[in-house]
Amino acid sequence: MTVPMRLILTDALLSTIEIKMSSQSTQLMKVSDVCKYLNFTKSTIYRLVENRKIPFYRICGRLRFKQTDLDEFLNQCRKNAIVNQ
Repeated sequence: MTVPMRLILTDALLSTIEIKMSSQSTQLMKVSDVCKYLNFTKSTIYRLVENRKIPFYRICGRLRFKQTDLDEFLNQCRKNAIVNQ
């Protein structure tokens, strides 16, 4: 049984995309990246860091963030809707 070349290329491409996506979630983000990701101002990010409300890393005096940590932070801030019965 032969596998079509198109299927092989598609599987290889999907594997490459999955690897890139998984490595992106472990990359550290700068404050400016976090501002874009969360749609917050820099002062809001700095205030959240100062009050220890958002997870962060301080590397050589510079703030860095993991996207997975930010996603968890957002999930913790989530409020459920009230359903009227």
